[in-house]
Order: sequence, then C-alpha cells, then structure tokens
Amino acid sequence: MTEAPLLGREDAVPRRRWRWLLPLCVVVALMALVLSLVVRGGNGHSAKGVLSSYLTAVQDGDTATAYGMLCAGSSTPSKADFARQVAEERQNFGGVKRHRMGTTKTLAGGDELVSYTIQYHNTYRWYEARMTHKTGAWLVCGFKEIPRPDIRVPFEPLPTPPGAGDTGDTTTTL
Repeated sequence: MTEAPLLGREDAVPRRRWRWLLPLCVVVALMALVLSLVVRGGNGHSAKGVLSSYLTAVQDGDTATAYGMLCAGSSTPSKADFARQVAEERQNFGGVKRHRMGTTKTLAGGDELVSYTIQYHNTYRWYEARMTHKTGAWLVCGFKEIPRPDIRVPFEPLPTPPGAGDTGDTTTTL
C-alpha cells in the first residue's frame, strides 16, 4: 500500500466532530413540535379560546360542560333552566350549524368583550360575550346580541379603459 491519501482524506473532517449535529437537529425539531402544540393548545387559555369551547359545548348539546364555564352570579340560571334555554334556542332558530369568533376588546378592569357569529340552520345572529378572568380561568359572564357588523371590504372602482367611450355609432360584425 502507498502512503498517499485516497481522494483527499487528509482534508476530510473527522466524523467525530459532526456527531452532535444529528442529535441537535432532532432536539430542535422536537422543541419546535412541542412549541407549536403549546401555541395551538394554549388557545383554550385565552378568552376567545374559552368562549369557543363554550359555544362548541352548547352546539354539541353538552350543557353540563357549558354551564361549568359560566360565571356564578345572581343572574346565572340553574343547570336545569340553562339546559331548557339551550333547547329552546335550538328549537326557535333551527339548531346551530357553527360559530365563528370575531374581535376582542379589552376593558378597563381586565375583562374582555369577544364578538362572535352563530350560524343557525335558518339564520345568522351576532353576539358579544363578556369574559372575566378572576378565578384563574376565563369565564363567560354575559351575552348581548349586537347588530350585524358592517362589512369592511376595500372598494376601488375599476378604471375605464382608454377609448372605451360610447360614440353612439353601432357596428355589425359579419
């Protein structure tokens, strides 16, 4: 055998220097996965996330879970009255198809107003819910029906193409 290196092996970096690269990539990928799950799952800890969970429970007919997300107060109905009100609302509007979350406004005391839309089988309705965060978790403390929000679509009229004015002459194509 000759003492000459094969294909530049003198210049090659020893493998032991790169042993840390694969475990580092695996750790970074796992951290990114965990972070994305925390961010997605963390939505349930926001006022909007809790309200969405509440609305999903009502939509699914799980009135016991939905009732547990309400504020305790003098205006809070009993569990039986709450279940009756949900059933009555379903009957009046043909059942809930879905809900869509809207905007959130933070109030002076730390409460939040979250707007949302409910799509019933027969109609749409717009509401605002007051959310409070006094006991360590967000709770639904009140509802108010609001008028349909204005549609904010940017509108720019199309420019008239040059030479598109009407001359009053008619032409016939053969």
